[in-house]
Amino acid sequence: MNFLSFSYFLAIERVGSIRGAAAELMISQQALSEQIRRLEAELGVKLIASTRPATLTDCGKHFAKYAASMLMQRHQLERELAEMSGNKKEIILSVPSSNCPPVLTEVIADFVAEHPECKITIKERREGTGSADLAEYDLNISSEQLVGDLEQIHVKSHGLEEIHPVDMDPEHISLTSNRLSVVASSSLLKKCWGDRYGEIRAKAAENPELSLFAAVPFIRIDRQNNTDVDLLMIEKGFAPKIVTSTDTFDLGFSLCCSGVGALFMPDGMVVRKLGPDYDREQLVVTPVGEVFPPLDLIISYQKGRELAALEHAFIAAVIQHMDRAGVAET
Repeated sequence: MNFLSFSYFLAIERVGSIRGAAAELMISQQALSEQIRRLEAELGVKLIASTRPATLTDCGKHFAKYAASMLMQRHQLERELAEMSGNKKEIILSVPSSNCPPVLTEVIADFVAEHPECKITIKERREGTGSADLAEYDLNISSEQLVGDLEQIHVKSHGLEEIHPVDMDPEHISLTSNRLSVVASSSLLKKCWGDRYGEIRAKAAENPELSLFAAVPFIRIDRQNNTDVDLLMIEKGFAPKIVTSTDTFDLGFSLCCSGVGALFMPDGMVVRKLGPDYDREQLVVTPVGEVFPPLDLIISYQKGRELAALEHAFIAAVIQHMDRAGVAET
């Protein structure tokens, strides 16, 4: 029995199939199945039922709890030993599954160039991750405060770059673009704009006024940072017609792509989720010339934990990128 088999087993539990877990782990299905067979032989119980999708037996569910806890304790031990010896050379970051802050790309690129001895491992953090699970990571990156006994550093951004007209061209959307855009399926806009679809879309591309979307239903994402969007809409005198609301961004975006309603989001997020070659005839992205709020970023870690030197350096790099004035609040 080894920690590798624990990781393999938990991958199957998370993905729900041996084939999917093998693809995620980048190993063959045969090798993964053999690891699980050896694990079951050592424990003397059946962990995974012979069903599709793969389901855990009662013993498997019980084992999963201990496996996750033991892997977390192993990581904690390795991290503490590395910190005690001064040999810590890895930072494990957790980022939200719905939207990775765009600034992180530049920060990591510059940081690894300056600290080639340090490995940055980035793991996706699911919505609603509990405080106990957050202990698995060194630093958590978010735009909202996370629940739990955490030290939270709030980094404010003031040095916003001016948006030039050439940057508004949706054909040149970058991965890190944080401009507020209206995202909607062309089928929804055709239904709302009728015979004037071509005319209004051309007008929106040339002069993207929010008033053009007055007849378009919107999806509301009920999250903390949506308050800033609400304030912006009040400032602009625009009251979107809300047809659906959800607190899960991925579901909201899926509904948007399906034509249920339009969505306010950073245009760079569309590229990050769909790729740079997404079908612009099916999904219309209209930048409205504002920076998507908030640009603030929160870095959190377990309360009472002494940060390693490299972690301090990484936080300093984030602050430098986010705010040239170096404003940070704990």
